[in-house]
Parts: sequence; structure tokens; C-alpha cells
Amino acid sequence: MERLTRRTENGAYLTDPADITAAPEGVSGRAVERLAAYEELQETLHSEQEQITRRLEEMKQAGQTKTVRFRELMVKKMNNAFALDLFRWHGL
Repeated sequence: MERLTRRTENGAYLTDPADITAAPEGVSGRAVERLAAYEELQETLHSEQEQITRRLEEMKQAGQTKTVRFRELMVKKMNNAFALDLFRWHGL
């Protein structure tokens, strides 16, 4: 991944001004697009977690806890949870 930021000695982050463009309605540019991609990913993971949780509950009620699909969903839920933990640990 190409970094768009660099850390200064005092711990602040800077980006090339060419990667952010000001407009009357807000800012855009490569740095803003990268941030938006992270936010979209995080929203997608949260949404998937809710859907998976509902589906797992339905499968439990139907007595399908030993099926391959149930186990696949459990693994996906754990993987998503780990990714969300990584975001949280990094303040995202």
C-alpha cells in the first residue's frame, strides 16, 4: 500500500497538499478517498456482523448448529470481529 501520510517527530501526520483539494462544499482528493474507503469498509463489516448474527440465531433456533454453513458463518463472524478490533486498536 502506498502511504499518503508521514509521521512527524512530534507524532502528527502530514500529507502532500496535492492529495487534498479544497472546494466550497468540503475537501476531496486521494487522501480523502482513502479515508472514505476505510470508513466504507468499516460500515460494511458492521453491517455484515449484524446480518451474520441474525442468521446464526435463526440457524440455532432451527437446530442447525452442526452444519457446514453455520460453521462458515461463525468463522466469518470471527474474522470480521478481528478486523473491527484492528480498526479500533488503531483508533479508526
